[in-house]
Amino acid sequence: MRTYNDPPPNLAQGIHLVQSGDRRAALAYLRRAAQDEPLTAEGWLWLAAATDDLPEYRQAVTQALRLDSRHPVARRMRTELERLDGAAAHTAPWLASADTPPPPRANAAAPGDGTRRRVLWVALALLAAAGLCALFAGALLVLVGG
Repeated sequence: MRTYNDPPPNLAQGIHLVQSGDRRAALAYLRRAAQDEPLTAEGWLWLAAATDDLPEYRQAVTQALRLDSRHPVARRMRTELERLDGAAAHTAPWLASADTPPPPRANAAAPGDGTRRRVLWVALALLAAAGLCALFAGALLVLVGG
């Protein structure tokens, strides 16, 4: 496994901007680094940490694991993605109807800035909504005499 002592320029600038709290500016550098520079697992994880886009986050974590399947942070991030996918699979099907707008983007899969906490709250809210719908449907059946 290769590590960075002196990261390539775009990656170095992206890391600096993430550490400074400017994730939006960091994304441009990190995306450019992903295209133009050879990244290690850590480089891909910096991109994952900076993005709010779930597909990009998923791709970055996957790339990190391809390079280092035992990387502890990448494995933890993959576990969070699997947990998020599991919560989405257990939502009520009528919540995903064509008439219903899609839920907010799961920008919360990315670590840091409380975004993981937001994903968990969204997942809990969806599960609670599904439970309330089931409760309401049961109460209607009792009232109607079904």
